[in-house]
Amino acid sequence: MKKQVRFTEDYKYDQSPGRNSQARAVRPARDQPRPPSAPQNPFYLISRLAVMVIVVAVITVIYIGGLRPQSSGLMAAAIPTGQSAIGKGVSSSQSYDLFNPADVTAVPIEAVADSETDVTPTPRPAVTYVPAQASLCGEKQGKVIADKIKSKTLAMTLAVDVYVPPCYNKALYTYPTLYLIQGLGYTQGQWVNDGVDTVANRSILKGQLPPFIMVMPANDWQNGAKSRFAYTRNGPNSWEGFIVNELIPYIDKNYSTWGNREGRAIGGISRGGYWSLEIAFLHTDLFSAVGGHSPAITSDFLIGTPDDFNMLDLVRSTDTLKNTRIFLDSGSGDVTQQGVFELATALGAKQLSYVNHFSTGKHDDVYWSSQLDTYLRFYTAAWPVQPKAK
Repeated sequence: MKKQVRFTEDYKYDQSPGRNSQARAVRPARDQPRPPSAPQNPFYLISRLAVMVIVVAVITVIYIGGLRPQSSGLMAAAIPTGQSAIGKGVSSSQSYDLFNPADVTAVPIEAVADSETDVTPTPRPAVTYVPAQASLCGEKQGKVIADKIKSKTLAMTLAVDVYVPPCYNKALYTYPTLYLIQGLGYTQGQWVNDGVDTVANRSILKGQLPPFIMVMPANDWQNGAKSRFAYTRNGPNSWEGFIVNELIPYIDKNYSTWGNREGRAIGGISRGGYWSLEIAFLHTDLFSAVGGHSPAITSDFLIGTPDDFNMLDLVRSTDTLKNTRIFLDSGSGDVTQQGVFELATALGAKQLSYVNHFSTGKHDDVYWSSQLDTYLRFYTAAWPVQPKAK
């Protein structure tokens, strides 16, 4: 049984066997006699007063002479008023982040002083976070516009989330466009739910990504067996036909896009990964980059396809893909990993360039959310930091 330490009511320590073995410095107990006071000798009082006068005089001389003690230790990081450091704070490698990078006018600094010599703080090199256009505008985030499109292919009106970047200016600039297709687990909103607009806002404001538009259509999964998204494979009456013949023209007409191949990319998750690859592979004149994120592209997921089906079987000529940037990824525990491996192997056999990215994760939103920064950096890599003037 664990021994207990017990203290008496008036803070005396208990040194009895089996209890506290170490004495504590405590004030005298109320029932203990106090020591007698020192005799009130006048010479004793005078000597004490003289010592006090001498001590005060010495301290005054030191202060007037400027002999102040040297400071030591780490100086506080100079973070501008209103800013909040994220994580564990500022490190010597500048691995820090700020909530409002657009307001930053100074870089945090540190200085160390020893016990003998003062050290003058040396500012670190300035870090440029914000493109000039965004800083002049002053907006701290973009907008997700709840748009909709009436589709003949789908025989319905479909919701479309359209992200426009901070300082989006339709009158003065044009912007590249990224089409993002969600998976079957959602009818609307997967990409926004995973935080793609938040990642875009942060990275655009820091100048790490260019300002760009994202188009995120819902799907018609609620139509059951009539769903073009779920139960078609290709052609003008499929999801491909909706994206190519209806959605892209609508976006180019109503938003300030580049409106060409160089300013257009497409990517998708799971079933959306199949559609992004299928559409980009068959329409290399429309898209310069494509991404399949945990794409469902094997016969296990595609009804009516042979066991040895490969996405390149859809391509008329692989030569058309030579100028298309391709990104493939899946989590380490993802059920689509085999399909990603087979497509990557087929691309390599045709001497086509691609990025094959693997990371820890499963076929779920936790994994895709963790990869958003990587996805957006890939899609926007060829686009300029500043928007194009009209």
